[in-house]
Amino acid sequence: MIFDQSLHFNLLGLSSQKCVNRLQSELNNISEIEHFTVTKHKLNLTLKSDVNTEKHSVKVQIISMIKNTLTSLGYRGYLSFVSSNEVQSPQNNHLNYLNFTLSGLSCMKCVTKLNEALTKLAFIDVIFIDKSQTIIAFNKIENDLSQIDESTIYHLIIKTVTELGYHAEIIEQTYSKSLNQVNEVKNTDYVLAKNIRMSKISTPHQAVINMNEYETKELTQPSLCSQNESLLLSIEGMTCASCVGSIEKTLRTLNVLDEFQVNLASETVLIVGQSKVFPEVIQKLNETGYKATPFNLHASASHLISNENKTDPLWLKTLISLGTGIALMLYGLIYGMSLTESNRIIWLIIGLITLGLLYLTGGHFYCSAWKKLKHKETNMDTLVVLGVSAAFGYSFILTLFPEIMPESERHLYFESSVMIIGLINLGKYIEKRAKKRANAALEQLLDLTPQQAILILPTGESLVDLTTVLPGMLLRLRTGDKVPVDGIIQTGVITLNESLLTGESKEVIAKPNSPVYAGSHVITGSATFLATEVGEKTALAHIIKTVQKAQSSKPKLAKLADKVASIFVPSIIAIAIMTALIWLIFGPTPKLSYALLTSISVLIIACPCALGLAVPISITTSVARAAKLGVLVADASVLERANKIDTLVFDKTGTLTIGKPYIVEILDLTVSNLNAHLDTNGDRIFLEQQSSEKLITEVSWLTEAVSLETGSSHPLALAMKSALEERNHILTSRGLPQPINSMTSEAFENAPGQGIRGVIADKRYVIGNASWLRDNQVDMSLYDTITHQLKTYEQQGSTLIYFSKDNVLTAIFIIQDTLQDSAKNLLHTLSQSFEIWLLTGDNQHNADFIAKSLGLSNVIAEVKPVEKAKHIEYLQSKGQKVAMIGDGINDAPALAIAELSIAMGEGSDIAKQSADYILLKNDLTKLPEIFNLAKQVEKNMKQNLFFAFIYNILLIPVAAGILYPFTEVLLSPMFSALAMALSSITVVINANRLLK
Repeated sequence: MIFDQSLHFNLLGLSSQKCVNRLQSELNNISEIEHFTVTKHKLNLTLKSDVNTEKHSVKVQIISMIKNTLTSLGYRGYLSFVSSNEVQSPQNNHLNYLNFTLSGLSCMKCVTKLNEALTKLAFIDVIFIDKSQTIIAFNKIENDLSQIDESTIYHLIIKTVTELGYHAEIIEQTYSKSLNQVNEVKNTDYVLAKNIRMSKISTPHQAVINMNEYETKELTQPSLCSQNESLLLSIEGMTCASCVGSIEKTLRTLNVLDEFQVNLASETVLIVGQSKVFPEVIQKLNETGYKATPFNLHASASHLISNENKTDPLWLKTLISLGTGIALMLYGLIYGMSLTESNRIIWLIIGLITLGLLYLTGGHFYCSAWKKLKHKETNMDTLVVLGVSAAFGYSFILTLFPEIMPESERHLYFESSVMIIGLINLGKYIEKRAKKRANAALEQLLDLTPQQAILILPTGESLVDLTTVLPGMLLRLRTGDKVPVDGIIQTGVITLNESLLTGESKEVIAKPNSPVYAGSHVITGSATFLATEVGEKTALAHIIKTVQKAQSSKPKLAKLADKVASIFVPSIIAIAIMTALIWLIFGPTPKLSYALLTSISVLIIACPCALGLAVPISITTSVARAAKLGVLVADASVLERANKIDTLVFDKTGTLTIGKPYIVEILDLTVSNLNAHLDTNGDRIFLEQQSSEKLITEVSWLTEAVSLETGSSHPLALAMKSALEERNHILTSRGLPQPINSMTSEAFENAPGQGIRGVIADKRYVIGNASWLRDNQVDMSLYDTITHQLKTYEQQGSTLIYFSKDNVLTAIFIIQDTLQDSAKNLLHTLSQSFEIWLLTGDNQHNADFIAKSLGLSNVIAEVKPVEKAKHIEYLQSKGQKVAMIGDGINDAPALAIAELSIAMGEGSDIAKQSADYILLKNDLTKLPEIFNLAKQVEKNMKQNLFFAFIYNILLIPVAAGILYPFTEVLLSPMFSALAMALSSITVVINANRLLK
């Protein structure tokens, strides 16, 4: 279909005609639209004829404008389905096709989710889907993908499908076919219109999809249809522990969320549940008196930049109120603070000025207290407002009606009311600055995100807003740039600084096929790269979300503070009333002045802030410090559990080793004199010295093995791919043609920690460890005769992978990995405080060799993934508190069952999902810092709680006048305000010590 200026969207989130009217009103403001029709589920629009849709930048702008309009209103839109009779075949003979099998989609919601994800890949023109396969087409010429390797495109598609919890496997690649040939796919009754794409496409195409043939299947992974989502909300107006309790009560009353976490230190709320209830939650929080807004990574980064040089309004309010308060105090010292007939007019003017100042510099306290009152709740602002209003109200009424008090008791407190506001504002400002320092690491991460990117177009390079960048777009990096999104280098070489992302100070060199991550800084060089992850899906965004989630969580210690905070403000008000009554009944004259002074002091000095901040500020600071070290913390409770650990269990591959094994030798078991060919003395022949005949044989085996593991990123699969490329390079250098390096596999199965099996060209292949081959009825008689010789390889630390074809053992791949440089010294250090175990699926000889090299005595080898978890349970049954450190899929069960789980950042996603800590750069040297930080955090939280409780327990009675019988001195409300401010500041400063 040649584009005819029309766009069609399916809409989500419009629940009524009111929603439709809102959208219509916004669309009327888009000048490029000629006309449109909107229902609750559909948007059809036509652009004006003078809009040049052939120009890429125009298409980007229009689609972005419409998407942003929908998003701003809280709705979602995606390109819609149209009927099959609308299909017209474009005249395009340059389409490339990737054909995949697809599994794991249980319903049409899954199909829609997958379609939305694939649609975001900017280079895709057509998607064909039926019951058994998906065909994705793209035009390399029109999309300017000539510089991009097709394997990169293929892996990007596989990655997109896999991340949604589904499985895709390539079937075939065909090139230069017309769309008419593809339309011959059977059972294709419906068409998915791709319409205009935000990419370098001049002619959009359509895709055929049969919705009626999808049937429910048993999934190997949970369907996304039932998965919950999380949303971080910034909360304006949350000032103390009572506010935290109020928000938690509101969310519990709603009863629509699966989980929520409130953090006073960062003033955020993390909500988890079905996304459809999020608007209701936000609306309810706003109705309760707070301003809740979804946290947006791009908007927050922009906000940081825009506010970098702005003066904080709170600081201006502090200066005004303190300046005026000090002037009033000086006036009182010179002329006195008592009301007389001669100065009544002056005090009346001062009273009116004070009223204006209270509105200008303390209005936020009154607004917050009023909102809470409307919902029959109280918070710290309630105490401040009661104290300030009592001081000002008494003074102003006395100024208007002086006769109500004897002349000797006409003392005024205008300066106290202004100074209270000033001192509390000062305390809040200093507290805010200290909080900002605690969140500095997170703000540094936000600041890593650039606002623009250099997009490479057929017509040249263009600077575009970051929000318009999509996966599949080709971007430019230059010296001094910050990487805008995650991607893969296509051309050029650059040197990167990733220290703020990973905690690793070493420079990283990125060349073609190297990954780059958003937030990295380009030190030198220039390169082009293909965007793979953008927006909220980048590694940087994931780190920020993980840090925010951890900061929002609560350890057990916080529960005590929460219980006290829930009744704190009402209790303080009751104590203030009782104090006033006691002074009115039993106090000396002037009774009313003393009663007023002491009750105001009690209201002002009581500090729910220190109580509410005591634990969250410690958590916020420690998680920020961990992130700066290159360690992600999953939850606050992790910090408590880490202090109880006495046993560390390590996986081997990718944990104690660098995780990049390589094939050092391939044993050919088909030769006539096998024992003569078995090299057990270590005198191996260099690869370059091997005969071409042997290399060709090895290439054929490696090709078959690699074909079985197409798309796999397992270290052993990558080792085989690397060995295949190395041998092909040698054959090419000798002028020999390369054998076929790509074959189609069928019936592929993977058993983590054991091996794989599958069928290629009607031949059955089983690859893995010896027990896996035995379990699959492979003839292992030859293996039994050479077991003794093979032990020598294992004793040298090699891993043996057995290769069989049609149940015949054919070859053995000898694989080695390199220990991490820091592993031995690190384990020696840790052994002073912990019991250390090595737990691996490798054979016993190899495991013993590694353990000996590292100085370990506790070794468990040849264990399957489930057995790893059982060994953890065994240690736990003896009363040991176990931390598991691993990186692979086979470690996930053990990671999940251990008291503490630590995953390598470069390990599998499943392992990281099971982990409490993630080491971003596989740096084991961070382990001692993890446990030291956990001890410091627990100590810091206890210190803060002790200070907060002791402060209130000691100073509230002092404010009530308990020392008056002994000293005849009462605490001034101004000093009460200063003490209150200092209490919160002290807690925050104490927590900031964790950053050192």
